[in-house]
Amino acid sequence: METRQRPYVLVTPARNEREFIQVTLDSVVAQTVTPQMWVIVSDNSVDGTDDVVRSFAAKYPFIRLCRNDERTDRNTAAKVNAINMGIEALAETDYAYIGNVDADVSFGESYFETLIERFESDGGLGVIGGRIFQMDARGQAVEMKTDPESVAGATQFFRRECFDQIGGYRPIAGGMEDGIAEITARYYGWKTRSYGDLPVVHHRELGTVGRSVYKSRFSSGVTEYVVGFGFAYHFVRALSRVFEKPYVIGTMLILAGYVWALISRQTRVVPDELVRFIRREQMSRLGSRLGRRK
Repeated sequence: METRQRPYVLVTPARNEREFIQVTLDSVVAQTVTPQMWVIVSDNSVDGTDDVVRSFAAKYPFIRLCRNDERTDRNTAAKVNAINMGIEALAETDYAYIGNVDADVSFGESYFETLIERFESDGGLGVIGGRIFQMDARGQAVEMKTDPESVAGATQFFRRECFDQIGGYRPIAGGMEDGIAEITARYYGWKTRSYGDLPVVHHRELGTVGRSVYKSRFSSGVTEYVVGFGFAYHFVRALSRVFEKPYVIGTMLILAGYVWALISRQTRVVPDELVRFIRREQMSRLGSRLGRRK
């Protein structure tokens, strides 16, 4: 007798995503195991995003469109607020797993079926997802090199018990809501994994949304301070981006953002015990990297 997989739901925040959201819609409706419900929150969209979603919702009953018309800047705090609105719209929907899916990604037809199989084969997994391939200026998909424990925010898939325990996403204006979510999961003892055999293509070219790349680099430095990153780990991360545009200037801006936040005593946005956990993890990773180089 065939055992039916436990149900899952998806939430997608979308602000002016008409150019890309159809590839995401096509990917989800083609899944071998479709979601119990997929809530797409149109966050102040004015470009026809809603029309694209409605055309799919008319054919697929599990798709639900919600509108958020509260005026906010386009940043990750607004994104988290849209996600929370989507979670509220799930209401009494029964589900075992919940996914946050960006409105500009695509993946294979068995993507979620495979993720659920991995959840069900290992009860310790809390957050999982595929490996991101980023579109570059030439239109080619380039794999983003990340730690196997790191799951990109564009496609984080949670065991419901884990998501509830960490309290979902924290709204952080400068970003890293996804990073803090997976770190908090590990703090509570859950395992986090990304899988190289499950590619996820991020179709929007990196750095084409929101603030200028210069403001973004400075802001990332500020954010790494307010979420509790230790300076040594921050410094190594900043140096690792020296070969990304705008190269040396970008690295200097990241470092400057952290130092400015330190000097101006910006308020930490995560609890002290989580800061201590973050720094222990970071020092362990730095030690492992140095050990491999010997």
